[in-house]
Amino acid sequence: MTCDQMEIRFPLNQVQYWADRYSFPRADIHLIELHDVIKEQDYFTKPQLLELCRWKSPRAVPKAKRNTESYVQEITKISLKTQNERLRIEVLTLLDGVSWPIASALLHFYINNTYPILDVRALWYVRC
Repeated sequence: MTCDQMEIRFPLNQVQYWADRYSFPRADIHLIELHDVIKEQDYFTKPQLLELCRWKSPRAVPKAKRNTESYVQEITKISLKTQNERLRIEVLTLLDGVSWPIASALLHFYINNTYPILDVRALWYVRC
């Protein structure tokens, strides 16, 4: 199936209504500081990976724990150094426990806060 144009499943004038119904505690403020640390390192450490997995999808943490420190560093170095967007995100999915949504969150915290974070709940509201 191909999709030439996507549309939102509800009227545009309801966007603010639904956005206002979504709230969450800001326990993730410390993650903002992670950006500068990772930029300086040019890779993620295993504890940083686990922290972001815990934030994005806690169920992924047990699988992500199976990665070795050196593997996490090598895979994330490749991702963060390349200019090829496909390689950038897909190589991260080689890490145990890292799906496309988690990979997008990792890139969001490395590249900048405008890099989109994929979310299956948000994607449900868009249809082809």
